Amino acid sequence: MTNAINDLSRLSFDKKEWITQLKNKVCQNGKLELEDIQTAFDKILSETELEDIEILSFDSNNPVVEQTILSIYENQNIGGLYDNKKIEFSPLFTLIYGKNGSGKSTYYRAMKDAFLSNQNIKRNIYSSSTDETKAKFDFVKKEEHLKFQRKGLNINASNIETIEWIAGTQNDSRIKFCDSDILKSSLSKKEAGWSIDRYKLGYFDVLREGVTQVEAKTNSEIQTLSNIFQQDRITILNGLISKEPYSIYQYLNTNQNNSDFIINKLKELIKLDLDENHEELKKDLQKKSTTSVTDYTTKIDLLKSKNISLTKIIFL
Repeated sequence: MTNAINDLSRLSFDKKEWITQLKNKVCQNGKLELEDIQTAFDKILSETELEDIEILSFDSNNPVVEQTILSIYENQNIGGLYDNKKIEFSPLFTLIYGKNGSGKSTYYRAMKDAFLSNQNIKRNIYSSSTDETKAKFDFVKKEEHLKFQRKGLNINASNIETIEWIAGTQNDSRIKFCDSDILKSSLSKKEAGWSIDRYKLGYFDVLREGVTQVEAKTNSEIQTLSNIFQQDRITILNGLISKEPYSIYQYLNTNQNNSDFIINKLKELIKLDLDENHEELKKDLQKKSTTSVTDYTTKIDLLKSKNISLTKIIFL
């Protein structure tokens, strides 16, 4: 997994914020959330430059100290687990078994939430509680863990590293995870049969799928803006009277598929200044050329009065 993350982290996208941030998220969490896709889409036009994530590397002068998990304890308000249960791990292999709903997967989800990405941990399913969802994880050097287990002794407390976890918060770690999601995207067909490609492990596929989702959202937004643009263009055309060869109508109609030309022409038109007495002239013309609703109502009432009078005259 480390090889895959190192390879991915070295991909360069000219520091473009949206895709560099996507890549960094994959390197950090091994997957992308919906909010990561939305954030990338929101920054698609950003000119901000974002630095690549730095993956810690170790040389011979600073070797990696392998640790193993020692125990999970003081758990509180976590899914299918009863509070304050303790599970101790072997440095080589630990098997957890039990009935459905007994909390087997909960241990794994709690670990992933603590050291990988948010798992939306459920509160205790057996009794409602407002207590914090949390637990403690103890880690110890692998060599010491092996040595003390062979001798049947307890680990020296001074050599234990304790992580206090609260649901929804992740801690820096080099813990390796391998679940069905990773396996499904990491199996490759080879001559010897199905095997796991340890240099891939799906991280590149995760980034590729993320870019595809951002592209789909971008295409959808472009189509929406294009539809709005065409509707506005038609509205403008319908308001133009002159259709002479060199009229604005013909210009907009001829260049209907060239938004740059149309926008430039509209920018020119919007700068035109009206005469200072434009409003007064408009009002004066309106008075001379139109009749108000009040005038029409008065005329109708007068006509009715005339009809009544004529009727009376006729029958006199």
